[in-house]
Amino acid sequence: MAEPVLSFSRGSVRLNAFLAPKTNFNNAKARCGRGGGNLAAFSAQAEYTALLPLLSSSTLYRDGTERVVLWIGVDPRSPAGANETGLWLDDSPIEFWPKDNEPRQAGMCYALNCTSADGGGCSWDALPCGSTAPQGFLCETNTASVSYLYGVPSTGKTYVYGAAGAALRGATLLCSRWNGQLVSFNSDKEFDVVMTPLLNGSVPVKGNTISGGQLRTWLGIADRNATKWRDGTSVGPGSFSVTGAPGCYVARCPAPATGAAGAGSATAPSPDQCVWELADKCLTRNNFICEMPGVLEGPSGRVV
Repeated sequence: MAEPVLSFSRGSVRLNAFLAPKTNFNNAKARCGRGGGNLAAFSAQAEYTALLPLLSSSTLYRDGTERVVLWIGVDPRSPAGANETGLWLDDSPIEFWPKDNEPRQAGMCYALNCTSADGGGCSWDALPCGSTAPQGFLCETNTASVSYLYGVPSTGKTYVYGAAGAALRGATLLCSRWNGQLVSFNSDKEFDVVMTPLLNGSVPVKGNTISGGQLRTWLGIADRNATKWRDGTSVGPGSFSVTGAPGCYVARCPAPATGAAGAGSATAPSPDQCVWELADKCLTRNNFICEMPGVLEGPSGRVV
């Protein structure tokens, strides 16, 4: 399951099909999140139609089978009915639904049921979300939103680095859509491990997140007084010299020098040079890192 068996790009969005028998909907969603994305959504018929020829590819059909079932990102929590369009997991409205399909059912998850026989084709099947009948799932990742993936066995997490700056609310929303949350640093070692690729140039950094030679990264603090991380653990005493309004916090670090990119660069700033502090505004477009439970199954590195 580490590598997709099929890939397809539409603009900045990459679709990857994974074969992983006996994977339920939530586990499939979590795997997509560790790749910086979500289960696939189709905002228009043209997007879905363009994908159909690939879904009849022989790489999807193993051991002589003529049928494969893949989870997609219909949100089972969204209401169904005559006046309800429903939502995809990325919170976009479902504006396309195959005409020959049964109406969407609330509380059910959906999978593409595709065949390689008779010219191919897929139906959208309603399944209990706990079903392990599908043979895999279809993920999508927007490369305009994600720049780098880092699986760290020592923490049991995957870290997804945003490709551009975002206000705190926007960063929080993106992490949630990817089935994660803003990063919580539970130890100095975790902070060093996660920040090093950002500071040594391995992670691309947009200029709009640098001000006065300083790179600011949102911290996953859960309360105004900075006593808890978003994962529910306690923030160490003395971590911040000032707390309170506006209640959002950053790690401020020397920005990596232009041209000094590369892991292990001797000229790269060190995480020891970073300071945790109260931000002036929560609307500033700062760098952000999301954490996902579980270690990335594939290789860490840049998302291209």
